[in-house]
This record gives sequence, structure tokens and C-alpha cells, in this order.
Amino acid sequence: MPILNRLHFQPNIRLLHREGPKIKVRIGLPSIMAQQLKQQGKKLPLIEGEALVDTGASISAVDRQVFQQLAISPIGVVTVRSPTIPQQQNLYPVTFIFPELRLTAESTGVIGSNLLNQGIVALIGRDLLTKFVFIYNGSSGSFTLAF
Repeated sequence: MPILNRLHFQPNIRLLHREGPKIKVRIGLPSIMAQQLKQQGKKLPLIEGEALVDTGASISAVDRQVFQQLAISPIGVVTVRSPTIPQQQNLYPVTFIFPELRLTAESTGVIGSNLLNQGIVALIGRDLLTKFVFIYNGSSGSFTLAF
């Protein structure tokens, strides 16, 4: 079972509290689109960055610009509830690649959001966390993510 243990040592013990549990991620095309490109002999595009694990999010999100760069069109709409007001958000199919865990997870519906201004390309919500064991240890400034 691949396990990622991320420990933030002193004097940065508050780094986990300040930035949250982040993991390296590559965002790629859904498998159907990827197969088509492979058959055409084309290279598969990937967008790399960091994803924030967000247990408060019921659904994962990827920055809207990533979908534009990958030329992925929305496949539906979902109502997202936030502390302010419910909003309609587009749903997109996408593949998440977690290189540190050697794991690929395809999702048939994540929302498009503005995340790059926060320094992340994706939020990992509870929909994807169903595939993991996630332990947040605030007192030690560490987290563990395993599958």
C-alpha cells in the first residue's frame, strides 16, 4: 500500500495549519479522450501542480483554466452549496494522477473553480477521498494519505 507521510518540521510547524494538506497532482484527460489521442499518436497533455485535500468539499474541483488548456468540455451542471448562496457549477470529466502515491483516479464529474489564485490546481474532496485513508495530525504538523 503506497503511503505518503508529509511532516512539516519546526520552525515551520504551523505550515500545515496555514497552507493545509497539499499533494502533488497531475491533471489529465478522461480515458475516452486520452484513448483517441493515443490512437492518433499524439502526446497526452498533463497539467501539474498542487492539490489541497479538503474534507469540507463534497465534490472535487479543478481550476477552470486547466479545463481550457486540456480542451475538456463540461458534461453537466450541479448545484454547489457554499456558506454564501447555492450556485450552479459545470461538471467536467478528468483524470487525477498522484505521482507520490503512484495512483491514477478518474472522475466523471468535478467542478470548475477559480483555484490558481490560491496556488493550487485542484481541491480533493470527499468524492475522491473515498479511495484513500487520510489522517490529519495538527499537533505534529503532519498528514498521511494512503490507499
